[in-house]
Amino acid sequence: MEKIKIAICDDEVQFAKNIKEYIVHFFENKGVVIEVDIFSSGNAFLRLEKDMLKYQIVFLDINMIGVDGIETAKKLRELSETSVIIFVTAFIEYTLAGYKVEALRYILKTDTNFEKAIYEGLEAAMKKLGTRCESVTIPFQSGIKKIEMDQIVYIESQLHNLHFYIFEDGVKKYSLRGTMADSEKYVKSEKIIRIHQSYRINLEYSEKIYYNRIVCRNGLELPISKTYSKKARDCFYNYKGEI
Repeated sequence: MEKIKIAICDDEVQFAKNIKEYIVHFFENKGVVIEVDIFSSGNAFLRLEKDMLKYQIVFLDINMIGVDGIETAKKLRELSETSVIIFVTAFIEYTLAGYKVEALRYILKTDTNFEKAIYEGLEAAMKKLGTRCESVTIPFQSGIKKIEMDQIVYIESQLHNLHFYIFEDGVKKYSLRGTMADSEKYVKSEKIIRIHQSYRINLEYSEKIYYNRIVCRNGLELPISKTYSKKARDCFYNYKGEI
């Protein structure tokens, strides 16, 4: 697994520092490279906008001044269904709200085994990340690169060139010679679907779908051809769990 990026969002400075120490200790023992950033408020984290997606694991305090942890989690969920959210709070009455945003763990600051609870939360997060970190190695023109399936936003075929749009600190384009049929040899994933002669899209990054186009979270719209319209819409609704 490549570097894991973790965000801690807590307006209690000492608690945030303690959590970071536990995280660093946990991953040092596993030999995993990490990057941990601390944010002192929900507002500070939300100001990142789409760059929030670079964090695979997010620790959120619920009771923060301004935008609280629940609202911050809701905004994050609007952008990502896969980010691992772990609530760390002094209040137990918000547990139900945590389930609504699919929080992986709910850790009480008053827990006498707080450090152990953090480690257990990280173990669970690692297992969850491991189920979706399937990767593929592709010989791009800029060099051979290993990418995770979840990093692929969409693939474009143009004049015998394949362009992979990859999410890594923003969306970056990597290219190689090939056809759309070649892309299906490199990338075999049920959630990366064909919507057009020239496009495949990762449903994870899709927001809305119409008969002739699909809208991504960043506002980008890609065309859907008549040939793929019905199948694309069926795949979209099945993936999103909508009727």
